[in-house]
Amino acid sequence: EVMQMDADEDYDNPVYQEACDRFVKKHFCTLDPLPPVLTSAKWEDSTKMWPSNGRKGFSMIRKPGFMGRYDATETAGNINVPVLLLSGRHDTNNDVIMGPWFELVPRVKWAVLEKSAHFPALEEPERY
Repeated sequence: EVMQMDADEDYDNPVYQEACDRFVKKHFCTLDPLPPVLTSAKWEDSTKMWPSNGRKGFSMIRKPGFMGRYDATETAGNINVPVLLLSGRHDTNNDVIMGPWFELVPRVKWAVLEKSAHFPALEEPERY
């Protein structure tokens, strides 16, 4: 049902809104309430870069616009300094985004912050 609402761009549907709210709380930022940096007018303006319409300017379900096609890993093998990858356990993109970097960068470590989603610097500042 929610996937169909997303395909139909029915972003104002209360069922879709509720699903997005649950998604945000689990996979975007685990802090409740969300910190002001994620609810400010500047954040709202920054989401307008996504070419899709919808809640906060983009689909919460589909990979939006250019990010669905973005791949910078072709240069990963050229990195010749130690690299530390950080990600939150509950971020939906861990394996998809970080996995290739972990495999391709010559000197790399990957730390997963267990209590975080997409914003470990906000969710676990001490460990970050």
